[in-house]
Amino acid sequence: MSYEQEEVSYGESYGNKTIELPMGQYKPFSFGATKAKLILIYLKEIEEFVQEQDPGWGTLDGPYKRKEY
Repeated sequence: MSYEQEEVSYGESYGNKTIELPMGQYKPFSFGATKAKLILIYLKEIEEFVQEQDPGWGTLDGPYKRKEY
């Protein structure tokens, strides 16, 4: 499965704001501020985990395209 970075959207769940990350043809991955904070805290570990599971991740010619800022 490959993804290109798309624009995020925002929603609401039980009165709380959520962020929705597009996943191509699939339903967006959404979560609130609490999970977002955990992702930021453990970002390095998440990146290492993904790299270990999918060595082509994040390369310019790999299946995952991230916007460069």
